[in-house]
Order: sequence, then structure tokens, then C-alpha cells
Amino acid sequence: MCGCDDYYFTVLFGHEGQKPLELRCEEEQAGKEWMEAIHQASYADILIEREVLMQKYIHLVQIVETEKIAANQLRHQLEDQDTEIERLKSEIVALNKTKERMRPYHSHPEDEDPDIKKIKKASEYKGQCVTDLFDILLPMLNIYQEFVRNHQYSLQVLANCKQNRDFDKLLKQYEANPACEGRMLETFLTYPMFQ
Repeated sequence: MCGCDDYYFTVLFGHEGQKPLELRCEEEQAGKEWMEAIHQASYADILIEREVLMQKYIHLVQIVETEKIAANQLRHQLEDQDTEIERLKSEIVALNKTKERMRPYHSHPEDEDPDIKKIKKASEYKGQCVTDLFDILLPMLNIYQEFVRNHQYSLQVLANCKQNRDFDKLLKQYEANPACEGRMLETFLTYPMFQ
């Protein structure tokens, strides 16, 4: 290991065709420290760490893909519901017109069928008909649609925040709370879409 004033050592690699690496330092102690550090360095450990990170990445990609599919399905459901709401509104308007035309011919309200009384009672709310209620409630549906549209983005933001160790640690503490019943924040972000 020693030459005139310099100390040499050689690093041999386990790969075929890899040239040995000859290193030199001025003091024997520095050479020993280098050799110890090289012995403790492990390419296998780096590969294992890389594999763990790759598995986490694949898991996140799978979550993103699953959420994209769920968001797409929910968008279709919302579109179908919008169509159904419009159809129901038209039907209610037509029924109200029919009711108005039939009103003069109905002489005794007490003789009216009990089921028809229930329907009439259900279709009126403080002087408003069901179509008016739809007009009032539709803006709330827009809020729900916006939540569904932004759901994928909220999961991406959460994944980015989880890269911060302090945030991730705090989040895991909250998720461990018995009131959460073992559910993660992603689950709570998804629940409103299934109501």
C-alpha cells in the first residue's frame, strides 16, 4: 500500500470488463478511511432503494389511473343525471299543464284519490312546484360537478404534499385516529362522489 511518500490502493469491481481503479493519498490513515468507506458502500443497497422508490411510483401511477377511470365514470353519470333532470322537468311542466286543464272539471276535492292527494302535496313546497325546486337545487349540482372535475388534481396535490416527511408523518397520525376507521385521506376525498 505504500510508495515513497504516497499510499496507494486498488479498487476491484465484480463486473467483467470493468477496469480496476487505483487510488492514491498522502497519508496512510486517509487511505484506511477511504478503504473503509468503499467497503461499506453497497451498490446492492442503492438498487434496493431504487426498487422501493419504483414500487411507490408504480403504486401512485395505479392510483392516478384508477382515479381517472372513476372520475370519467362519474362525469358520465353526472351527464346522464343532467339529461334525466331535464327530462323530469319537462315531464313535470307537462303534468302541471294537464293538472291545470283538469282542475275546472274536479268538483269535490274531498272525493279525490288519496294517492293523488299525496302526489299533489309532495309536488308543492311553500307555494312552489317541483320545477321551481329543481331550479333552486341545480346550482348545488354544479358545485358537485366541480368537485368531481377537480378530484384528480386534489389527489395529485396530496401526493406532492406527502413527499414532505413532516406532512406525511402528521397525516399518518391523523389517519391512525380510531374515528378514521383505518381509512386514508384519499378515501375521504373520494367519498362525496359516491353519495
